[in-house]
Amino acid sequence: VGQKVHPKSFRLITTQKHLSSWYSSKNNYSKLLEEDYFIRTKIEKLFENFLSISSIKISRASSPISSKDYTNVTIISLFPREKDISKKSVSYLENVLKSSQKIKNKYLSLIKSNLKAFAKIFLIRLLKQFKKLLQLKDSKPVFFKFHFIKNQFSDSMLIAKFIGNLIEKRVPYRRILNIVFKKSLLTNNKGIKIQIAGRLNGTDIARTEWKRQGKISLHTLKSNIDYAQYSQKSIYGIFGIKVWILK
Repeated sequence: VGQKVHPKSFRLITTQKHLSSWYSSKNNYSKLLEEDYFIRTKIEKLFENFLSISSIKISRASSPISSKDYTNVTIISLFPREKDISKKSVSYLENVLKSSQKIKNKYLSLIKSNLKAFAKIFLIRLLKQFKKLLQLKDSKPVFFKFHFIKNQFSDSMLIAKFIGNLIEKRVPYRRILNIVFKKSLLTNNKGIKIQIAGRLNGTDIARTEWKRQGKISLHTLKSNIDYAQYSQKSIYGIFGIKVWILK
């Protein structure tokens, strides 16, 4: 039986880094670990309809001025699409602004001309809601930072989520793989490997299928491999998706 090693943990010394970077004593460790889980789950729930999040990095440090510790949260995601921004803005206008249809139409025309500005407004609103939740739980100061990825097919988690959305829409898995491989050719990736497990194309017996394009050197420590695993719920049950990218 082949012994499998997680690609990220295998390369923590060379090319990969931990998503959480902080140090704590034994008494406080479990509390901070629970806080990390709470931050990640709440952010993913808040932004699930607005952002496709790749990863959330958390770092903690003590400030030199005061004795209080502060937390830095970096959200790495794809910038929201025009459709998502327009949908959110319409629902916001209907709920918040109790005005006539003419005024709503004026606001909608402004949104369409300044999509990026309105996207920032919605992100700030959601972050303020999340900060209130954290302040109720803990009084520590929290700083947020966004890092947007330009190309969706240059990140493994974003590819896995893209495949999951298409599986939910009952698109044949072979067609999905062909779409992803064509799109990945336009990036600077040296190679890509995708594995999908579950009731593929609605068959009664679940199976695992994988396909590779280009070079994927999993045995070399120096190779910069971006790995992600994602589970997607559908009518046919749960599907497991794994993506390896050699950068």
